[in-house]
Amino acid sequence: MLFLASLGFILSAALGLRGVLTGWWRAYKVVFVYFTLTAIHSVVAWMIYRLRPGIYPAYYWIMEAVFVVFGFGLVWQVYAAIPQPFPGVGQIIKTLAQRIAAIAPLLLIAAVLLSPRGTVTIDILERNVRAFQAVLILIVFGLARYYEIPLSRNLSALIQGFGLYSAIFIARFTLVPLQFAGFWQYVMPLGYCCVQMIWLAGLWNYEQAPALCAEAAPVEVDTYSQMLQLQQQLQRPFRP
Repeated sequence: MLFLASLGFILSAALGLRGVLTGWWRAYKVVFVYFTLTAIHSVVAWMIYRLRPGIYPAYYWIMEAVFVVFGFGLVWQVYAAIPQPFPGVGQIIKTLAQRIAAIAPLLLIAAVLLSPRGTVTIDILERNVRAFQAVLILIVFGLARYYEIPLSRNLSALIQGFGLYSAIFIARFTLVPLQFAGFWQYVMPLGYCCVQMIWLAGLWNYEQAPALCAEAAPVEVDTYSQMLQLQQQLQRPFRP
């Protein structure tokens, strides 16, 4: 446990340091704050686990809530960092997904407060939230592949790392009941260290998104035309 906590701190600190040295923190401010917070959390979590184990579960879930919020911020940052607009309907999907990521924490709080008491458990809630974040990340990847929008090495690493970490969370709360000890006590920090290595390799240097060639550049269309095109595509399967 000490080794994994130390490794997590070293990787988080290295990510923050590379962000300062290479200047990529200016383009990914939310991501930089996320990495800085994880570095601090690695030390504090280990100290509480060793010195005050009685309050560790409460601290763990408080920080999980914080990181869930930052997870949506990271998803929003990925969308915002893509400089080229997607053509037509793709632009609508991108805009909606980015705005959903921005207001998702408020929607999450509302869902918890409005749910009948006892119907929402922590493990199911976090599994669903992580699955939702994974879907938003997959939308970015799917749009980029479908419209052949090139992603920088930085963005690709963020997508791959966050997608892997979301998958680990989903597997944990789907396959094994909620617990603080045992198998997942080591799998979760080990998995996050692997994710940090992916991020560190992809964010070692700052790389701007590749520019689209002139003939591949998307044609700007007004919002009404985009919505009309989306409506036609949605109605097409139901037409006789």
